[in-house]
Amino acid sequence: MDHYVVFILGTAWCGSSLLNLLLGTQRQICGLGEVSDFRDINRATIRCARCRSHIKHCKLANIIKPQQFYSSLFNAFPAYTVIVDSSKNWWSIGRNFVVESNIVYQAVVLSKAPHEFVASYCSRKVGTVAQGFAEWLGIYNHIFECLERYRDRGTVLPSIAESHVVPVTYRQMVRDPSGTVTYICNTLGHPCDVSLVANWHNMPNHCVIGGNPSVFDQLVGDHQRFTTQSSKYYGKMHRVFEDRSWIQNKDILRECIECYRRDDWIPHLNRLLKLLNQPNLQDLQSEVSNAIGL
Repeated sequence: MDHYVVFILGTAWCGSSLLNLLLGTQRQICGLGEVSDFRDINRATIRCARCRSHIKHCKLANIIKPQQFYSSLFNAFPAYTVIVDSSKNWWSIGRNFVVESNIVYQAVVLSKAPHEFVASYCSRKVGTVAQGFAEWLGIYNHIFECLERYRDRGTVLPSIAESHVVPVTYRQMVRDPSGTVTYICNTLGHPCDVSLVANWHNMPNHCVIGGNPSVFDQLVGDHQRFTTQSSKYYGKMHRVFEDRSWIQNKDILRECIECYRRDDWIPHLNRLLKLLNQPNLQDLQSEVSNAIGL
Protein backbone atom coordinates (compact mmCIF):
# COMPACT_ATOMS: atom_id res chain seq x y z
CA MET A 1 0.00 0.00 0.00
CA ASP A 2 1.31 3.45 -0.93
CA HIS A 3 1.57 6.07 1.80
CA TYR A 4 1.56 9.79 1.08
CA VAL A 5 2.53 12.86 3.07
CA VAL A 6 0.97 16.11 1.83
CA PHE A 7 2.78 19.22 3.04
CA ILE A 8 0.86 22.50 3.20
CA LEU A 9 3.46 25.19 2.45
CA GLY A 10 3.04 28.95 2.80
CA THR A 11 3.39 32.00 5.03
CA ALA A 12 1.89 32.51 8.45
CA TRP A 13 -1.86 33.31 8.36
CA CYS A 14 -2.31 31.78 4.89
CA GLY A 15 -5.21 29.52 5.97
CA SER A 16 -3.24 26.30 6.47
CA SER A 17 -5.12 25.27 9.63
CA LEU A 18 -8.44 25.43 7.81
CA LEU A 19 -7.12 23.60 4.76
CA ASN A 20 -5.71 20.86 7.00
CA LEU A 21 -9.20 20.27 8.43
CA LEU A 22 -10.92 20.49 5.04
CA LEU A 23 -8.61 17.84 3.58
CA GLY A 24 -8.94 15.79 6.75
CA THR A 25 -12.65 15.27 6.13
CA GLN A 26 -11.76 12.64 3.54
CA ARG A 27 -11.79 9.07 4.79
CA GLN A 28 -8.24 8.20 3.75
CA ILE A 29 -6.67 11.53 4.84
CA CYS A 30 -5.36 12.18 8.35
CA GLY A 31 -5.06 15.95 8.89
CA LEU A 32 -2.51 16.03 11.72
CA GLY A 33 -1.71 19.73 11.43
CA GLU A 34 1.72 21.16 12.28
CA VAL A 35 3.13 17.74 13.07
CA SER A 36 6.70 18.69 12.13
CA ASP A 37 6.81 20.64 15.38
CA PHE A 38 7.46 17.30 17.08
CA ARG A 39 10.96 17.68 15.65
CA ASP A 40 11.36 20.53 18.19
CA ILE A 41 9.04 19.50 20.98
CA ASN A 42 10.15 22.25 23.36
CA ARG A 43 8.31 25.01 21.48
CA ALA A 44 6.10 26.38 24.24
CA THR A 45 3.13 27.60 22.17
CA ILE A 46 2.30 24.43 20.23
CA ARG A 47 -0.59 22.32 21.51
CA CYS A 48 -2.80 19.42 20.46
CA ALA A 49 -6.53 20.07 20.06
CA ARG A 50 -7.59 16.51 20.86
CA CYS A 51 -5.28 16.03 23.86
CA ARG A 52 -5.90 19.68 24.88
CA SER A 53 -2.32 19.98 25.98
CA HIS A 54 1.16 21.08 24.99
CA ILE A 55 2.60 18.61 22.49
CA LYS A 56 5.04 17.39 25.15
CA HIS A 57 1.99 15.72 26.71
CA CYS A 58 0.28 14.72 23.45
CA LYS A 59 0.00 10.97 22.96
CA LEU A 60 1.93 11.29 19.69
CA ALA A 61 5.04 12.34 21.61
CA ASN A 62 5.53 8.73 22.72
CA ILE A 63 4.71 7.28 19.29
CA ILE A 64 6.94 9.21 16.90
CA LYS A 65 10.32 7.70 16.05
CA PRO A 66 12.72 10.40 14.77
CA GLN A 67 14.36 8.12 12.18
CA GLN A 68 10.97 6.87 10.95
CA PHE A 69 9.00 10.04 11.50
CA TYR A 70 6.05 9.63 9.13
CA SER A 71 6.18 5.83 9.07
CA SER A 72 5.60 5.78 12.81
CA LEU A 73 2.56 8.02 12.35
CA PHE A 74 1.11 5.73 9.70
CA ASN A 75 1.66 2.81 12.08
CA ALA A 76 -0.25 4.75 14.74
CA PHE A 77 -3.13 5.48 12.35
CA PRO A 78 -3.32 2.44 10.02
CA ALA A 79 -6.74 3.40 8.61
CA TYR A 80 -5.19 6.30 6.67
CA THR A 81 -3.06 6.32 3.53
CA VAL A 82 -2.44 10.09 3.53
CA ILE A 83 -1.08 12.34 6.28
CA VAL A 84 -1.31 16.14 6.05
CA ASP A 85 1.55 18.12 7.60
CA SER A 86 0.55 21.80 7.69
CA SER A 87 3.82 23.08 9.18
CA LYS A 88 4.06 25.56 6.26
CA ASN A 89 7.80 26.16 5.99
CA TRP A 90 10.90 24.18 5.11
CA TRP A 91 12.62 25.33 8.30
CA SER A 92 10.17 23.26 10.38
CA ILE A 93 9.89 20.36 7.96
CA GLY A 94 13.62 20.14 7.30
CA ARG A 95 14.66 20.16 10.95
CA ASN A 96 16.26 16.73 11.45
CA PHE A 97 14.46 15.50 8.30
CA VAL A 98 15.12 11.87 7.34
CA VAL A 99 14.13 10.50 3.92
CA GLU A 100 11.74 7.55 4.20
CA SER A 101 11.77 5.49 1.02
CA ASN A 102 8.29 4.07 1.53
CA ILE A 103 6.66 7.54 1.53
CA VAL A 104 5.48 9.56 -1.49
CA TYR A 105 5.78 13.27 -0.74
CA GLN A 106 3.34 15.83 -2.16
CA ALA A 107 2.69 19.53 -1.53
CA VAL A 108 -0.03 22.17 -1.59
CA VAL A 109 1.39 25.69 -1.81
CA LEU A 110 -1.22 27.92 -0.16
CA SER A 111 -1.08 31.71 -0.47
CA LYS A 112 -2.79 34.97 0.24
CA ALA A 113 -2.17 37.92 -2.07
CA PRO A 114 0.76 40.03 -0.82
CA HIS A 115 -1.41 42.88 0.51
CA GLU A 116 -3.67 40.40 2.36
CA PHE A 117 -0.65 38.85 4.05
CA VAL A 118 0.86 42.26 4.84
CA ALA A 119 -2.36 43.39 6.54
CA SER A 120 -2.11 40.41 8.92
CA TYR A 121 1.62 40.98 9.35
CA CYS A 122 1.23 44.65 10.27
CA SER A 123 -1.88 44.20 12.44
CA ARG A 124 0.21 41.94 14.66
CA LYS A 125 2.97 44.59 14.75
CA VAL A 126 5.52 42.16 13.33
CA GLY A 127 7.07 44.84 11.12
CA THR A 128 6.52 47.46 8.43
CA VAL A 129 4.63 47.09 5.15
CA ALA A 130 7.88 46.89 3.20
CA GLN A 131 9.22 44.24 5.57
CA GLY A 132 5.99 42.27 5.15
CA PHE A 133 6.29 42.36 1.36
CA ALA A 134 9.92 41.27 1.62
CA GLU A 135 8.92 38.36 3.87
CA TRP A 136 6.15 37.24 1.48
CA LEU A 137 8.60 37.33 -1.43
CA GLY A 138 11.31 35.58 0.55
CA ILE A 139 9.13 32.74 1.84
CA TYR A 140 7.54 31.82 -1.50
CA ASN A 141 10.82 32.20 -3.35
CA HIS A 142 12.41 29.82 -0.83
CA ILE A 143 9.53 27.34 -1.16
CA PHE A 144 9.84 27.10 -4.94
CA GLU A 145 13.64 27.13 -4.89
CA CYS A 146 13.66 24.14 -2.53
CA LEU A 147 10.99 22.29 -4.51
CA GLU A 148 13.16 22.61 -7.60
CA ARG A 149 16.51 21.97 -5.92
CA TYR A 150 15.45 18.75 -4.21
CA ARG A 151 13.08 17.48 -6.91
CA ASP A 152 15.42 14.70 -8.03
CA ARG A 153 17.39 14.08 -4.86
CA GLY A 154 15.63 14.35 -1.53
CA THR A 155 18.29 14.52 1.16
CA VAL A 156 17.82 17.28 3.71
CA LEU A 157 14.33 17.99 2.32
CA PRO A 158 11.76 15.72 0.64
CA SER A 159 11.85 15.15 -3.11
CA ILE A 160 8.50 16.17 -4.60
CA ALA A 161 7.64 15.61 -8.26
CA GLU A 162 6.39 18.66 -10.18
CA SER A 163 3.05 16.91 -10.81
CA HIS A 164 2.66 16.51 -7.04
CA VAL A 165 2.75 20.25 -6.30
CA VAL A 166 -0.63 22.04 -6.23
CA PRO A 167 -0.92 25.85 -5.91
CA VAL A 168 -4.06 27.00 -4.08
CA THR A 169 -5.06 30.54 -3.14
CA TYR A 170 -6.69 31.50 0.14
CA ARG A 171 -9.62 33.05 -1.72
CA GLN A 172 -10.12 29.91 -3.79
CA MET A 173 -10.27 27.86 -0.59
CA VAL A 174 -12.70 30.02 1.40
CA ARG A 175 -14.98 30.82 -1.53
CA ASP A 176 -15.28 27.20 -2.65
CA PRO A 177 -14.12 24.77 0.06
CA SER A 178 -15.67 21.71 -1.57
CA GLY A 179 -14.28 22.58 -4.99
CA THR A 180 -10.83 23.17 -3.49
CA VAL A 181 -10.75 19.79 -1.75
CA THR A 182 -11.93 18.11 -4.96
CA TYR A 183 -9.26 19.93 -7.01
CA ILE A 184 -6.45 18.99 -4.62
CA CYS A 185 -7.51 15.35 -4.28
CA ASN A 186 -8.02 14.91 -8.02
CA THR A 187 -4.66 16.53 -8.84
CA LEU A 188 -2.76 14.44 -6.30
CA GLY A 189 -4.63 11.23 -7.12
CA HIS A 190 -6.63 10.70 -3.93
CA PRO A 191 -10.33 9.73 -3.71
CA CYS A 192 -12.72 12.51 -2.76
CA ASP A 193 -16.21 12.44 -1.25
CA VAL A 194 -17.35 16.05 -1.46
CA SER A 195 -20.33 15.39 0.84
CA LEU A 196 -17.94 15.05 3.78
CA VAL A 197 -16.37 18.53 3.50
CA ALA A 198 -19.15 20.19 5.51
CA ASN A 199 -17.98 18.24 8.58
CA TRP A 200 -14.62 20.04 8.68
CA HIS A 201 -15.25 21.56 12.14
CA ASN A 202 -15.90 18.24 13.91
CA MET A 203 -13.13 16.90 16.12
CA PRO A 204 -11.48 14.01 14.26
CA ASN A 205 -10.49 10.70 15.84
CA HIS A 206 -6.82 11.68 15.87
CA CYS A 207 -4.62 14.48 17.15
CA VAL A 208 -4.52 17.91 15.49
CA ILE A 209 -1.35 19.86 16.21
CA GLY A 210 -1.11 23.66 16.50
CA GLY A 211 -2.84 25.99 14.11
CA ASN A 212 -4.95 29.11 14.03
CA PRO A 213 -6.59 29.83 17.41
CA SER A 214 -10.06 30.31 15.88
CA VAL A 215 -9.86 26.92 14.19
CA PHE A 216 -8.51 25.35 17.39
CA ASP A 217 -11.40 26.86 19.39
CA GLN A 218 -13.99 25.37 17.04
CA LEU A 219 -12.53 21.91 17.47
CA VAL A 220 -12.50 22.09 21.28
CA GLY A 221 -15.89 23.85 21.55
CA ASP A 222 -14.72 27.23 22.88
CA HIS A 223 -17.33 29.67 21.56
CA GLN A 224 -16.14 32.92 23.17
CA ARG A 225 -14.59 34.61 20.13
CA PHE A 226 -17.66 33.68 18.06
CA THR A 227 -20.13 35.23 20.52
CA THR A 228 -18.19 38.45 21.21
CA GLN A 229 -19.67 41.23 19.07
CA SER A 230 -16.40 43.13 18.73
CA SER A 231 -14.66 40.07 17.27
CA LYS A 232 -14.29 39.60 13.50
CA TYR A 233 -15.38 36.00 14.14
CA TYR A 234 -18.72 37.04 15.69
CA GLY A 235 -21.57 34.85 14.44
CA LYS A 236 -19.26 32.73 12.27
CA MET A 237 -18.96 29.55 14.31
CA HIS A 238 -18.63 26.53 12.00
CA ARG A 239 -18.59 28.76 8.92
CA VAL A 240 -15.90 29.07 6.29
CA PHE A 241 -15.67 32.78 5.53
CA GLU A 242 -13.32 35.16 3.77
CA ASP A 243 -11.32 37.44 6.04
CA ARG A 244 -11.41 40.85 4.34
CA SER A 245 -10.14 42.85 7.30
CA TRP A 246 -7.21 43.92 5.08
CA ILE A 247 -9.50 46.49 3.48
CA GLN A 248 -9.87 48.50 6.71
CA ASN A 249 -6.43 50.11 7.01
CA LYS A 250 -6.05 52.65 4.23
CA ASP A 251 -2.56 53.73 5.31
CA ILE A 252 -1.26 50.17 4.98
CA LEU A 253 -2.91 49.84 1.58
CA ARG A 254 -1.30 53.06 0.32
CA GLU A 255 2.09 51.65 1.25
CA CYS A 256 1.16 48.37 -0.44
CA ILE A 257 0.64 50.22 -3.73
CA GLU A 258 4.14 51.68 -3.41
CA CYS A 259 5.53 48.18 -2.82
CA TYR A 260 3.68 46.78 -5.83
CA ARG A 261 5.37 49.47 -7.93
CA ARG A 262 8.93 48.87 -6.75
CA ASP A 263 11.07 48.20 -9.80
CA ASP A 264 13.32 45.76 -7.93
CA TRP A 265 10.34 43.68 -6.76
CA ILE A 266 8.17 43.64 -9.90
CA PRO A 267 10.01 40.75 -11.67
CA HIS A 268 9.87 38.59 -8.53
CA LEU A 269 6.22 39.43 -7.90
CA ASN A 270 5.26 38.57 -11.47
CA ARG A 271 7.04 35.22 -11.30
CA LEU A 272 5.63 34.19 -7.92
CA LEU A 273 2.08 35.37 -8.59
CA LYS A 274 2.03 33.19 -11.70
CA LEU A 275 3.42 30.14 -9.87
CA LEU A 276 0.86 30.61 -7.09
CA ASN A 277 -2.14 31.06 -9.42
CA GLN A 278 -2.72 34.48 -7.87
CA PRO A 279 -4.23 37.39 -9.90
CA ASN A 280 -1.66 39.27 -11.95
CA LEU A 281 0.17 42.29 -10.59
CA GLN A 282 -1.96 44.84 -12.44
CA ASP A 283 -5.19 43.33 -11.08
CA LEU A 284 -3.86 43.34 -7.51
CA GLN A 285 -2.79 46.98 -7.83
CA SER A 286 -6.25 47.86 -9.14
CA GLU A 287 -7.91 46.01 -6.26
CA VAL A 288 -5.91 47.92 -3.67
CA SER A 289 -6.40 51.25 -5.46
CA ASN A 290 -10.17 50.71 -5.60
CA ALA A 291 -10.22 49.83 -1.90
CA ILE A 292 -8.79 53.21 -0.96
CA GLY A 293 -10.72 55.16 -3.61
CA LEU A 294 -7.91 56.03 -6.02
